[in-house]
Amino acid sequence: MDTVSNNENLVFKYILENPMYYKYMDKSFFKNDDLNTLMVLVKKFYLKYNDVPSASQMAAIVKEKVIDMGEFFIKTVYDIDIV
Repeated sequence: MDTVSNNENLVFKYILENPMYYKYMDKSFFKNDDLNTLMVLVKKFYLKYNDVPSASQMAAIVKEKVIDMGEFFIKTVYDIDIV
């Protein structure tokens, strides 16, 4: 994985944990299309439930919508520790 991808994963994780930034995200913020897709789904989930989806909830949403994205990718992004 290149540096840009690593940085994007970190930024995604930070935004995921800080919903106040969701309003600034659009479907083309990241170079990585999978991260853009996840961000769109996270925003929709948050607006509906006022909560951040867990990795397992996100995997279920992706599967339900028949999006070609591996559960491993979702788990990897969600498991990033930015502390």
